[in-house]
Amino acid sequence: LFGAHTRAVHTDPRLRVHIGDARFYVRSAGEPWDVIASEPSNLWVGGSDLLFTVEFFRALEARLAPGGILMQWMHLYEVDAPSFCQVIATLRTVFPSVAAYRGTQGDWLLVARREETLAYEDRSRARWDAHPDVQGSLAELDIKSLDDVWKRRVRSFPPYAERALLSCP
Repeated sequence: LFGAHTRAVHTDPRLRVHIGDARFYVRSAGEPWDVIASEPSNLWVGGSDLLFTVEFFRALEARLAPGGILMQWMHLYEVDAPSFCQVIATLRTVFPSVAAYRGTQGDWLLVARREETLAYEDRSRARWDAHPDVQGSLAELDIKSLDDVWKRRVRSFPPYAERALLSCP
């Protein structure tokens, strides 16, 4: 159904789709992943809260390859400030480096790493230049350059994540 919007990613032989409980799947043996995109349902949906726990974030961290990243979707609507702070504190407990980017209205994309990567912007620019298909896909969202991605960074977020770690349950 989404082939036209995903540039037929379902035909890419590197793609493997697994349907099942993510909590169990990430704990299975296998090759490490460079990127994990976690987009569970909203916190208030039964069972989804288990995908925002220290245990789940640790399981994701264990599956990341060296230099790998976790992209965690987080909605801002219909969630109160203490709950949001708790999710950020929990994520920051496992990942020392967490940044936030504005997604669609009411959504943030949290990018977590196990180590601070000093040259990630240079690496990102090289990867951007090497992938015109990604550029084309993001252009549909009015993201026409890597600078457009950087403009979506929530600059006040890293200090917030540090405060959350110290002050949220």
